[in-house]
Amino acid sequence: MRQLIESCSQDIEDHTNVIARIKINLGIDRDLEAEILIAIDEYNIAVCRDLADRGLAKLPRELRDMVYVYLVPDKVRIFVEPSESQIPHVQREGFTESQPYFTASPCTGNDYLCSEHYWRDEALGVDMARELKESFYRNPAFSIEPACFSRGMEGFESPSLEFLTQNDRFGSGIEPQKLISKLSYRLAICGDDSLSSTQLSDWRNMILNFMKELFMLKDRAVVILRIFLSDHWDLDRDTRSVERLMDLIFPDLLRLRRAKRRVTVAPGHRWWDPEEKAVLAQWLKRVEDEA
Repeated sequence: MRQLIESCSQDIEDHTNVIARIKINLGIDRDLEAEILIAIDEYNIAVCRDLADRGLAKLPRELRDMVYVYLVPDKVRIFVEPSESQIPHVQREGFTESQPYFTASPCTGNDYLCSEHYWRDEALGVDMARELKESFYRNPAFSIEPACFSRGMEGFESPSLEFLTQNDRFGSGIEPQKLISKLSYRLAICGDDSLSSTQLSDWRNMILNFMKELFMLKDRAVVILRIFLSDHWDLDRDTRSVERLMDLIFPDLLRLRRAKRRVTVAPGHRWWDPEEKAVLAQWLKRVEDEA
């Protein structure tokens, strides 16, 4: 042992070398770091399960739901690339990278949104874990943002809401459309007067199909349609575009309001001129009056 200490002391500043020498001399061939991480993981799961069992036994569902609010994201931003695959990605607040919204391993360390121990069945128990997953849909504000817009809308299709409302990212049999209560959607205005009749027809059908999908959401759901104008600003053309869009969506907007969906329309960025905002305000007042 004295020889071991003397040998190690010669390069005591090299901790990796010291540990390696000790393991060799003591006949230890173990990955201590990996074992420590496994032990920490097991400890975290045990603590989560203990707290979950006590909470499930003592707290009514209303109070548990209040706790879940602090465990789920405040906002889920979903970007959809303008491609054939239309794969939705998510980006967390304060981060620049994005990851697919759907993952092959939900509620694990590979899950970009829900990687913590408390998302897992073995940590919370199946019942409480399901309640937390339901809270994931019920509490955050979901923001769907097409990755880019083209002036003539060529090569771009507005993403269907079905990927969000009809598919449970956790694979737990949850129906998101019955839970989602807050949704923001970026809607592009078709502002190019040079579009062909076919292109205009496609754009109209795309918008109308989207409006019909909003009826899948639960009663009292809050929906904000953020209207985005062309990158190439032109007052007369963009004012006509606002009028054309509001004419198009007015019947469905009115039906949604009467069906207890709290749908509003708001300007996105690049709304510089008061005339454009006045057109939008006038249409929204008409919706309020008739609803």
